[in-house]
Amino acid sequence: MAVRGRIPKSETPVKLNVDSMLQLAKNQNLIDNYKLDIIALIKLQNIELTFDEDMPSDVSGVLKKENDTWTIHVNKMHSQNRQRYTIAHEFGHYCLHKDFTNEFKDKTFFRKEKDWTSIEYDANQFAAELLMSKECIEKALDNNIITIKELSDAFGVSMIAMRNRLLSLNYKLVGDE
Repeated sequence: MAVRGRIPKSETPVKLNVDSMLQLAKNQNLIDNYKLDIIALIKLQNIELTFDEDMPSDVSGVLKKENDTWTIHVNKMHSQNRQRYTIAHEFGHYCLHKDFTNEFKDKTFFRKEKDWTSIEYDANQFAAELLMSKECIEKALDNNIITIKELSDAFGVSMIAMRNRLLSLNYKLVGDE
């Protein structure tokens, strides 16, 4: 066994995976202005995607290995922004946790952050950083896209997701005191 290097303290597995996926997305021209084409990105990883209209309303998505194929099942009845976030969240499970189990089932509504496991926290962080990269947020702000509504529209995410991402990047939000 040899040592090839070490991960700097600031480089978590989530960040390393997000950075590599964002680089792939850039190389494949999958970021249009600020919005990542998450569907094209997961298809590059040979992950199947299905939109399920029979999924219970409290289930946002499922990542499941069926035979030798990974499939993300998304609740078709949820909003388009919710679906995008669910796809990114399930993709986070794939990138970070696929060696642990063959199925992840995620409920969206009524889930409080205090109840998250570390696996769910990592998948949420992955989704947020992938869909709302620091670089793209800075570009949008430089282009005078400054309200949470404008930003959430530009990135194809909910206003709550954008607000949380901005706070995680230590932005001070006007009127949020």
